[in-house]
Amino acid sequence: MEDKKIGWKKTFAYAKRALLLWWKLHPAAIVSGVLCSVMEVFIPYMTVWFSARIIGELSGRRDTDVLFKLVLTLLVLELVLGSLKSAVKEWHDGAFWTAYEALNRLYNEKLYSLDFADMDSNKTWDLFAQIQQNAQWSSWGMQRAIYTWDSLIKSLFGIGGGVLLTWKLFLAKVPKESGNLAVMNHPIFLIGLLVLMFGMALLAPVIRTKAFGYWSAYSDKARFGNRAFGFFGFLGHRHERALDIRMYRQDVYCRKMMTAKENNSFGVGSPIAKAAEGPMGLAYVAANIVDQLFVVAIYLFVCLKAWAGAFGAGAVTQYISAVTLLYNNLVQILGNFGELKTNAVYLELTYEFLDIPNQMYQGTLTTEKRSDCNYEVEFQNVSFKYPGTEEYVLKNVSLKFKVGQKLAIVGENGSGKTTFIKLLCRLYDPDEGRILLNGIDIRKYDY
Repeated sequence: MEDKKIGWKKTFAYAKRALLLWWKLHPAAIVSGVLCSVMEVFIPYMTVWFSARIIGELSGRRDTDVLFKLVLTLLVLELVLGSLKSAVKEWHDGAFWTAYEALNRLYNEKLYSLDFADMDSNKTWDLFAQIQQNAQWSSWGMQRAIYTWDSLIKSLFGIGGGVLLTWKLFLAKVPKESGNLAVMNHPIFLIGLLVLMFGMALLAPVIRTKAFGYWSAYSDKARFGNRAFGFFGFLGHRHERALDIRMYRQDVYCRKMMTAKENNSFGVGSPIAKAAEGPMGLAYVAANIVDQLFVVAIYLFVCLKAWAGAFGAGAVTQYISAVTLLYNNLVQILGNFGELKTNAVYLELTYEFLDIPNQMYQGTLTTEKRSDCNYEVEFQNVSFKYPGTEEYVLKNVSLKFKVGQKLAIVGENGSGKTTFIKLLCRLYDPDEGRILLNGIDIRKYDY
């Protein structure tokens, strides 16, 4: 997985298809997610705005009526919007799981609709198992697509709200009599500050995406570990296997498999644990350091401007809180793009499964309805080998039989008895020769 590289154009195309697929499965999962994101962004910014007004009034005129109205309005809005947010969140959670069940039905319907040759293929089942295991161990694939969508919407609204509450911070002028601090009015200073802010907002998610990439690169090992644990770890819980476990001492083998060093996927000393102690952990620490440096920088800038007389104490609360929220949303949205890129590999697996074509010719003729049941089946020089193999299972088989006759198919294991029946039922088509029903090739009949 870590060696697969997918470009941005294909990344966005995969993400768009995933979103449209979720919409088709259950539109409420998308609509409720957007509303939930709006509520989660609006309430914190609303609290910041009212808090700034209250602190400004407390540090200024201290008008009791104004303070009462501000506090009462804030409490009422918190109560109403908080309740509404909880209701929307419940709706979103229910809608998501309804959509998730619809996704599982979609996977099952795809399996049911496949040509038998594909349904019978180990490649198909391995592909399907990978999709399920990627979702189970870290929500990769379709689940991650909707999580990232919700986060993107939340970040976009968060950036919009942050800009609305912070743009005056950069336009507020420091009085000339404040001395050297008046340099903060200079355009070059402001441009430099904005470059620094956006630079930190870009650097932190880049580092986190690098750290997060260790999880994605570990997917093959994680899938194998989950398979081993899912089988050997729970074998002893299956009472129907108790006799075999004791007779053949399978418990010894299970312990061996569960404790083998190569099967240690998530425990102490595993590769992912070593990465967490080493480069992955260091990357997360470095990203957190960048976050804290940004907070320090914005505190210095806002407090120095307030000290110089550009605005009052209430505005300090608003600007520090709003800029911090703005920064967090910028970091989040940039991290979301990294997540989209990583998840594209897993979506590609999903689409590879969903796009398996039906290649078997379906036929159009209806079978002849005969009251005497006089049907004759004939194999004419039929040869067959399974897809992906070179060895013929059946070679030049020719025989005739009529419906109503008793016919025994006898042969050693692997001689082609089951394959003969599969061809008779047209689960597969012969590679050579023909199978006839009353003289007509069965491929011409409606499947």
